[in-house]
Amino acid sequence: MRRLLLFVVVVGLFSSPFVQAGELSPALQQRIAGLADSVRVPVWIQVVSSPASKQLRRSLQAVASRQQRHATGIAELRRMTRESQAGLLAELQRLRRSRRAVDIRPRWIADVVEAEIAVGELDRLANRPDVRLILERPVATAIEAELQDSASPDSVMDNLRYIRADSAWKLGYDGRGRLICSFDTGVDGGHRALSGSWKGQDGDSSAAWFDPVYRQSLPHPLNGTVSNNAHGTWTMGVMVGADPVTGDTTGVAPGARWISAGVVDLPGASMLEAFEWAVDPDGNPNTLGDVPDVINHSWGFRNRACLDIFY
Repeated sequence: MRRLLLFVVVVGLFSSPFVQAGELSPALQQRIAGLADSVRVPVWIQVVSSPASKQLRRSLQAVASRQQRHATGIAELRRMTRESQAGLLAELQRLRRSRRAVDIRPRWIADVVEAEIAVGELDRLANRPDVRLILERPVATAIEAELQDSASPDSVMDNLRYIRADSAWKLGYDGRGRLICSFDTGVDGGHRALSGSWKGQDGDSSAAWFDPVYRQSLPHPLNGTVSNNAHGTWTMGVMVGADPVTGDTTGVAPGARWISAGVVDLPGASMLEAFEWAVDPDGNPNTLGDVPDVINHSWGFRNRACLDIFY
């Protein structure tokens, strides 16, 4: 059931009862004030979902097999969003011919279409009966932290001892058999404390590393705004880091394997696309070994536009 919750929660984020239908978010209205009608702005267009989508979680609970729940859930989300977005996408394709809409990306993890839309088209699109809300596309940025070395004499970091991770290890709970994911600024896949536990060592790098902008096949730090691009590597170290040479342990679950999506502080990256990847990294909804048990999010939003829809 844990893996099912990954996309059910995301869908739930776009079901707030406090947002009225057919409007531009206040943040977007402020963003476009004074702009020429022809200027394109990146937006999320939330579609009015089918009532059946609210029953999806309940119907999946009746499916006995976890594998079948996973495959059925993905198939149903794809089907429902394909139907609910059809009219809007047809209109956006019409606008694309005149370059009034570009970079059109329908999403199925949430009933949202991402696009860059001319300012002069936004009010008209918001008034469509199949549109619930249009907001400025949020920009994810890493939450910076103070990096401190605090290893104890036995090479276990003090923070791990504080949460009694070392006691859990003695009981056999070190993350072995689990898969951990992060959405961050990229990861140094060659780092000695991380390279051995990267899931891509099994030969399928696309199911272990998601780079939507540069499309490189191996994990690497991205060109973000955080000092030395080290944020994603550091957070992954907190999760699973263990140095096989020195014996130093920095990770809470050093026995786990990891995958990562480099989508934070990366212009052009889509957080919704990353969620879609994480739900089914290998592109085969009938498999579960590629699906993470947990995703770490150490990032926030540079603007507050998404709060109009998330809360």
